[in-house]
Amino acid sequence: MGIKETLLSFMKEEAHRPMDIQELVSVFDISPDEYKVFKKTLKIMELEGSIVRTNKDKFAVPERLGLIKGRIQSHKKGFGFLKKMGKEMSLYQAHLLMVQWIMIEFLFK
Repeated sequence: MGIKETLLSFMKEEAHRPMDIQELVSVFDISPDEYKVFKKTLKIMELEGSIVRTNKDKFAVPERLGLIKGRIQSHKKGFGFLKKMGKEMSLYQAHLLMVQWIMIEFLFK
């Protein structure tokens, strides 16, 4: 099992709360030589959407925080749908939330 899979498994099963990078380094016994690679792996996982970083710079899987992973499909009239990844389900979103989502999507592209 690679480091990404190990991290995901740990965060889904064993981590009872979001953890900062120093706590994760301690749990996985990361040496100073491995720190840069570990930090880069966390960043890649964050960009992929596998994990999220909270406002307090702690990492967790989206499901443990009640977040939904998906793609936004917007309509020119201002509403849109969130297409959940891996599911045939969509969520309707009104104009105000669409503005917030568009801002978030812009920040992560």
